[in-house]
Amino acid sequence: SALKPVQTTSKNINSDHAEIEKSSQAVLDYFKGSPAILITTKAELHTYVLNAIEAGYCGIDTETTGLGRINDTIVGTSLYYPGGVECYIPSKHIVHIMEQPYPNQLSYADVGEELQLLVNAKTKMIFANADFDIAMIYKDLNVDFAETCFYDVQVAWRCLKANEPSNKLKDLYVKYVLGGKGNPKKFSDFFSPRLFPYCKPEVAKFYAANDAKITYELYAIPLGTTYWPSNKSTL
Repeated sequence: SALKPVQTTSKNINSDHAEIEKSSQAVLDYFKGSPAILITTKAELHTYVLNAIEAGYCGIDTETTGLGRINDTIVGTSLYYPGGVECYIPSKHIVHIMEQPYPNQLSYADVGEELQLLVNAKTKMIFANADFDIAMIYKDLNVDFAETCFYDVQVAWRCLKANEPSNKLKDLYVKYVLGGKGNPKKFSDFFSPRLFPYCKPEVAKFYAANDAKITYELYAIPLGTTYWPSNKSTL
């Protein structure tokens, strides 16, 4: 299904365009040097999926038009497997003003067909807020990850440390992977959900692919690191 275009008028077209340009530049500046790759063909995705299957584990994340599980839709999907490079698979990015899809995007059907291979291979899938992503992937891509959801980093930390001040992905990543150093920016620091579909895929990949990567990294931190509470009473 196609995204419903954002309703624009002559009064807000210029301001929207300016916001899109500002957001895009902020992403490029923040993620300067990122190796994230953009997947634009089914053959590229197939190779990536096969590598993830061989690795046995794969972080996954979706970018959507909002948090509504019925009316909102997937704009793109991100993957990361250990030893690989994080990737973004755009599906529904739109050229601003023209209201036409950006070229070289993969259809829901093509993405779903390749992601189904991860399910078939019983690849251990790592999510952040799996409940939402699994629902959206099932609705739009017709792939059911319920049986291959191996780990949800947000649910895990709710169980591991009930008094954690925040269970948001970026907050957990800063605290337990970066040891409290750094401040990875959130979606809202760069984009508004209304305008994200208008972001060029070549720009969106940096933010989106990074989410899949840090999701896996948060799962993979060794329990013996200094960031892991040594006193069980603090859990």
